[in-house]
Amino acid sequence: MEIMLDFSGNILYNVLYKLRKRNETMKITRTNPFNGAVNSMEINVLDGQLESYYAGELLQNAFPNLSAGDREFIKTGITDEYWEEMFK
Repeated sequence: MEIMLDFSGNILYNVLYKLRKRNETMKITRTNPFNGAVNSMEINVLDGQLESYYAGELLQNAFPNLSAGDREFIKTGITDEYWEEMFK
């Protein structure tokens, strides 16, 4: 499944109610707000995690199984590689 998010993190496609009821990766596409690059990542999102996050759950609580880099990408669209490049 693919989900695209806008700059504020809102889901552009109404897919929350169509999410699978099993654990698998999801292709998430975000736009980096600093350079406008559109990036996609396959992330292991578990049942109900996106729903919890968009209902107000803290990112780190909604996605405890993800790395900090994966959570940052979901929130901002910024990849680990971009952060590394920024702070060289």
